[in-house]
Amino acid sequence: MKKSILYISTTLPTPGFGSSVIFYRHLKRLEGWKISIASFKQEPKAEHRMPKDWQIISLPEPALRHPVRGARLSFLTNLRMKPLINKCVDVFKDDKPSAILNQLGKNSIWAFYLSKALKIPLNVVIHDRWQVWTKAEVDKLFMTEKWAIKILNHASRVWAVSEELAKFYKVSNPEKVKVLYPISESGPEGFVEWRDDFKTSPVIGFTGSFHSPQIEHFKDLAAVLKDANGRLFIITKKNDLIKERLPGIEDIEYHEPFTESSGVIKLLKERVSVMLVCGSIEPNAPGAELSFPSRLVEFMHLGVPIIIIAASGTALSSWAKRHKWPTYLEPQDKEKLSGLLKQLMDRENWGRIAEEVRRVARDEFSPDKIQAQFEKELVRKDCL
Repeated sequence: MKKSILYISTTLPTPGFGSSVIFYRHLKRLEGWKISIASFKQEPKAEHRMPKDWQIISLPEPALRHPVRGARLSFLTNLRMKPLINKCVDVFKDDKPSAILNQLGKNSIWAFYLSKALKIPLNVVIHDRWQVWTKAEVDKLFMTEKWAIKILNHASRVWAVSEELAKFYKVSNPEKVKVLYPISESGPEGFVEWRDDFKTSPVIGFTGSFHSPQIEHFKDLAAVLKDANGRLFIITKKNDLIKERLPGIEDIEYHEPFTESSGVIKLLKERVSVMLVCGSIEPNAPGAELSFPSRLVEFMHLGVPIIIIAASGTALSSWAKRHKWPTYLEPQDKEKLSGLLKQLMDRENWGRIAEEVRRVARDEFSPDKIQAQFEKELVRKDCL
């Protein structure tokens, strides 16, 4: 029997950024598997680069409305999900998937019911506390912490991106919960090598999303870079916000975001001598302290030193401390930035720290190893 997997989400797995690209990479690497994608109102486009043999099941968005006061939420949710469940059951009546893959979120309720209806194992990935980040109030009402625990207790496998996130949800069987780091792009190959301009004109790169308080990190870095004839190179959707908050700083260079990570990586390899990864500013920021930035995994494959700034008590800070990361700072350590930059402008020190980055890239953050763990721990019907 051919191994098969059904991925359930509100969005299609596609190249780009965020959770969608993580699942795209995992599914693309599954050799000899039949891949089915079930998503709401999503039709693949050319830019999605969907393999032709992937089965796409487009479903109407379920009518989730505010719960009726006093009514049983599980009954109402089941009632509104039933047409979707019936359609999927009909699609797979002669060839059931051997596993369901899902990211914890509103669509997990549907994955939960479908796993029960088809009697196949559910594998859930937790990238962050979805209930904290969603903006739609109706989503928060339906996808509660109680629902999350119910779904995770039913799941055969639960993967979290950090130890802290894995421990947050009190799953009845902790043995089925594993830490799985976000998988990076496998190419382009080759680490950045030392160039003489790293000593005379250092460039620190930053890309991705951020919280407004982290703009202070950019200001502090720009100040020390100015004294070293260097620049801060930023690629983000919020360039205008940074310019507004830090007007008149000429030592920051901005670039518009890319649609795919490969373009970002290529440009960073050409431009930067050091990368910056920021974690949550406050250790008790709602939800953020538990998450692990996929950009850290991605940027390890540049092979340049990475400055990590994260508050103590966060998942990123804990990782840096466990690894005795030589370029880790807490937000209050900004007076150490100047000395740290001087180290990174020295060829010998730069090479020593870069080699530590490359060791992690080859081992802990190797996309081959992360994929091997994913496939080994994936629970499927034919293995039960």
